[in-house]
Amino acid sequence: MNQELINRMKKGETPFKYRCLGIRSFVPVSLLRKILVKIINVLNTRYPSARMYRNDDWYEHDEYISGEEVVEWLFLTGIVSNDDTLYASRHGDDDVRWAFFPEHYSFLLRYIVLDEDEYADEGLIGIWGSFDFCSDPDLMNDIKKSLPDEYDCILTDDSASAYFGKRSLTV
Repeated sequence: MNQELINRMKKGETPFKYRCLGIRSFVPVSLLRKILVKIINVLNTRYPSARMYRNDDWYEHDEYISGEEVVEWLFLTGIVSNDDTLYASRHGDDDVRWAFFPEHYSFLLRYIVLDEDEYADEGLIGIWGSFDFCSDPDLMNDIKKSLPDEYDCILTDDSASAYFGKRSLTV
């Protein structure tokens, strides 16, 4: 995360003011991609002209604070265009996610893709990943409506402060 996101998290400000949607555990990259496609489509429809940023999110790794870079919606849709592009986009460091957010910080989308067979000793053969998404209730409802009902059993919906509190190394 960048410094502004950390400050907003500590103060309980948007995007950490409301809810965080996530996955109970890692899922196959093909399922992760389908979920991310739905989320990105909703976000792109709602905020087509928003200036978007990406940064290395080290929050679960060592809480290192990094800067961000401007990205286009085309960049995000390219990442999820197929399973191979999503896999190729993985960060490469353990527990480091990619974070995407607009200039107005109304939402935060993060994902991680593991190396192939990274957790094979735990039964995760192949390519797996996870995501989380924080936003206001209206946008969260639009995101949830875009996802098929059969995904409900793998999704979590927590308060953003509780969700990130469980992941902090300093709590």
